[in-house]
Amino acid sequence: MNFKKIAIVSVAVNLVGFLFFAGMKIIHRPPPPMKDSRTEYCDKWNTARTGVFEHLSIDSLDIIFVGNSITEGFPLQETFGTLHVKNRGISGNQSRHILGRIQEITVGHPKKIFFDIGINDLIDGVPLDSILMHYDSIIDLVHDMSSTTEIYIQSVFPVGPEYKDIAASIPAFNTMLRIMCKSRKITYVDLYYKLLKGDYLDAAYTFDGLHLTGPGYQIWKSAIMPFL
Repeated sequence: MNFKKIAIVSVAVNLVGFLFFAGMKIIHRPPPPMKDSRTEYCDKWNTARTGVFEHLSIDSLDIIFVGNSITEGFPLQETFGTLHVKNRGISGNQSRHILGRIQEITVGHPKKIFFDIGINDLIDGVPLDSILMHYDSIIDLVHDMSSTTEIYIQSVFPVGPEYKDIAASIPAFNTMLRIMCKSRKITYVDLYYKLLKGDYLDAAYTFDGLHLTGPGYQIWKSAIMPFL
């Protein structure tokens, strides 16, 4: 090999080495801070779904279920066999989301509204008092806009051991809900103990410690049938 070829090979080797170590520095550089993508996505999904619901009517014969992904997954019309039961559950919804969209539901003066609110707030660490304050404002808006609408507050469901960090706060919040309902003469529907086994959500009623399976929804159905 002549000197010219040796020089070319040497330069190439040095260049590859430089690029390798430069690349290693880039690879090991800490990534930039990321936005809270879950919160951002839930806000966008709430906006998208609310936009869909704006084109669907609600009238005085309707029974509306309002809540989060657990409500969204409830096949209400097929379960109860009536078109007057309508689903307004939106995955990821917290109490703040429902407070922001309840007027669009109440403006139709529905016969009844069943609320399922709280679990996503608890997962995100929202203080119990703040959730209850939002709930109180939601009830005020319903009463102000549609005084004939009957309100039903459903307890927050138990969770599986996957969510053990918030499991103990759920009974405490449900107690607060029960007291609020009693003071405001609103029907409180206790689903917590119907789904509980030991300290957690019965494993037969969930697949991820949060959302319900078919048997779980059947328990829910049986519990609320007397109120429909």
